[in-house]
Order: sequence, then C-alpha cells, then structure tokens
Amino acid sequence: MNNQKLNLVISERAKQDLIEIADFIAKDNLKTAIAVVDLLRHYCETLTLFPNIGTQNSLIHIEGVRVFIAKWKYVIVYKIVDDDLVILKISNHYQDICNLL
Repeated sequence: MNNQKLNLVISERAKQDLIEIADFIAKDNLKTAIAVVDLLRHYCETLTLFPNIGTQNSLIHIEGVRVFIAKWKYVIVYKIVDDDLVILKISNHYQDICNLL
C-alpha cells in the first residue's frame, strides 16, 4: 500500500447495518437518521485515505481487522485487502463486536 486512496468496499453485512441504524433512528427523526448514515459513510470514505487511524483491537482476534470509533460511539470494523478497504461491520458501541464478527 502506497499512500494512495484505497477503494471502498462495504460488505453486505455493513450495508445492512446502515439500514438498521437508519431505521432505528428514523422512528424518532428521519432527518437525523439520514444525517447519521451520511456521516458514517463519510467516515468510511475518510478511512480510505487514512486507513491506519483505526486501531487493531486485542478483543478481535482476526488478523488485520481494525476498529475506528466514530461520532456518537459508532464502531466501524474494517480490514485492508490489497488496494481495498473493506467495511465489515458498523454498530453502536453498546453491541458486542466480538460476537458479531
């Protein structure tokens, strides 16, 4: 990897996570739901430029998997594969990430 922007790949699981996050928030406020999902997608794009800002978490025992804590304590779990940054999971920090992977 050579300081170039990585390709963003959002796994089907992470896409479903975004839908569930939006649905949950939209029950109270649709505008906020859209804003939160947009911001989470922005964080994912940012990770393609700065993939090492996430940390390797000792609780996740999968080699190469990194964790980025986003605003409102959302957790973006990802892995770098060749020239791709693959988003594996997006969840609220209250969920047990280890059991979700």
